[in-house]
Amino acid sequence: LNETWLKKSIHSNEILPNTQYEIFRNDRSARSHPQDPDNPTRFRENGGGVLLAVRSDLNVTTKPISVTPGLEMVAVEIVFPSNERILVCTCYRVGTLGTPHHDTFTRFVPRP
Repeated sequence: LNETWLKKSIHSNEILPNTQYEIFRNDRSARSHPQDPDNPTRFRENGGGVLLAVRSDLNVTTKPISVTPGLEMVAVEIVFPSNERILVCTCYRVGTLGTPHHDTFTRFVPRP
C-alpha cells in the first residue's frame, strides 16, 4: 500500500487487527520527506508512507534498504517451503521534491 498516511501513534495491530498478517511499514518522516530547499512551503507533514502486509504463516524477513531522503520504501523476502525466494518491495517517491530526487529513485530501480 502507498500513501498510507500512518503515523507512529497508530500501531500496526490497529491497521489489521487480524493476526493472519504481519505488517511491514515505513511511515512518513522528516528524513523520508524533507523540505524542498527551493520551495519549503510545499512540505507536507501528513500523507505518504508505505506498507506491506504478508500472511503470518509465510517465512518472511524484512530487507533493509538504504535510500536517500525523498523516498519511502519497504522490502521483504519471502521464502517458500520449496526454498524459492521472492523479494517484494513497495516505494513512494515524494513528488514535491522535484527532478533531483526522481533521479535518485531511478538509481534504485533495476532496468530490464
